[in-house]
Amino acid sequence: DAGPGDLAPGRDAGATDVAQPDGEGPDSAAPDSAAPDSASPDSAAPDSAAPDSAAPDRASTDREFLDGGSPEAAADSGDSPRCGTVQSYQLFDDDEFTWYRYPNEGNYVRTSSGQLDIDFAAAAGGGEVWAGLQMASRTSLRERTLRARIANPVDPENASLRAYLLFEFDRDNRVGLTAGPGQLVAAVRLQGLEYDQTVPGYDQNALRWWQLRHLGDRLYFETSADGALWQEVHSITTPDFIDNGLTYFGAGTLDNSLTNADTISYADLNAELDPDPWCPASSRQDGFDGQALGVAWSPSPASDCEVAVSGSALHLRAPAIVSTSCFVESDAIYRLADSSVSVRVLSAPAENSVYTNLALRTAHSTWIQLGHHDNHLYAYAHCQGSGSRDTWSDPEPLAGRDRLRVSHSGGKIHFWARSEAALPWVEVHDFTCDDPFDAVYVLLTLSFSEPDASGSWHHAVFDDYNLTP
Repeated sequence: DAGPGDLAPGRDAGATDVAQPDGEGPDSAAPDSAAPDSASPDSAAPDSAAPDSAAPDRASTDREFLDGGSPEAAADSGDSPRCGTVQSYQLFDDDEFTWYRYPNEGNYVRTSSGQLDIDFAAAAGGGEVWAGLQMASRTSLRERTLRARIANPVDPENASLRAYLLFEFDRDNRVGLTAGPGQLVAAVRLQGLEYDQTVPGYDQNALRWWQLRHLGDRLYFETSADGALWQEVHSITTPDFIDNGLTYFGAGTLDNSLTNADTISYADLNAELDPDPWCPASSRQDGFDGQALGVAWSPSPASDCEVAVSGSALHLRAPAIVSTSCFVESDAIYRLADSSVSVRVLSAPAENSVYTNLALRTAHSTWIQLGHHDNHLYAYAHCQGSGSRDTWSDPEPLAGRDRLRVSHSGGKIHFWARSEAALPWVEVHDFTCDDPFDAVYVLLTLSFSEPDASGSWHHAVFDDYNLTP
């Protein structure tokens, strides 16, 4: 379809390597998930002439749920509610943990003091250009508000340039506001059909505040001159993906025909709105009982990493001939502080170069892992705040201790293990770290650094994520 193309990356585009012992552990990359389902707009019919300029389409890393997943199916699947909301974000920051920039090349995007600036050079054409920031974590907009101020709107001479705010499940299911010289559009795309509403008489210099506000069974598109008094420009019934969206702030052009160099700026993200914390790490549960990876996870983008769900378990497989990290990572940010996360390792390779781990990476670049290595329990911690590292290996064999748990309390990370038959958790190690652990991604990993030319494959199996009998 006509539109911004594939220049807006998913979660893998802006990611950087994370701290890990001796090269073990995954890169912090993971593609986003996608698939549409039903939602009924209030418009009578799609507007086939409506411009497709609301925001960038997703990158080629888009994937469909193998089980035919959708916004509605995700809501009805029995999974725990999605963690975090749009109000968990309070600043624009290109930190590659809470935000990813797009495109990943070029110098379009700058952030400073909580403001986002997107620079465009004058050009006589040459194809689509879309740039901005994407919230790295999927969040909920239910009973919440997403707002920002357009600190520097589009130059009136650049007729093809558009600024936009977008909340989307995937390229076929999105809502937002998009504006160019003299025009504001409440952009709505559901199941691939456009239901855009053009707002007449829009003054982009006067109405610089935008917001999407959800209340009850309605989603409201609103503008304001001062960020205090808001004017509704459109509303629709609550879309199915209200609890499961990625948010973009950006600008772009379909033809890159710009009379003047231009900078589009956003500031005051969610100003005067109370911030929501990330949900506890223990709040998300997964028994891997479906036929495919659910909406809680994003798989490794590595081509030599096979991720599958079968037999009520998660399977990670990778060829031993190549040093690699095979993993799944939570597609939402969680809070480990005064919380915990656990998993059962049903099967792990016995080779001494292979690590099968429950791992966490934090907003402050701390890396934590607890797992099986060479038939022993193994723990590793690298605290970026203090720079301290800690490696621990249990001298005793595993002896069936297949359940792993990591918790945080009293300024310490606590490592726990237990067998299926032993009900109490036993603390096996702890580590003091000054990271607040208020924002983490959780990973289940299979990693190794010594290639094996035998042609064999390493295979790890996980089950009972945050589920214990």
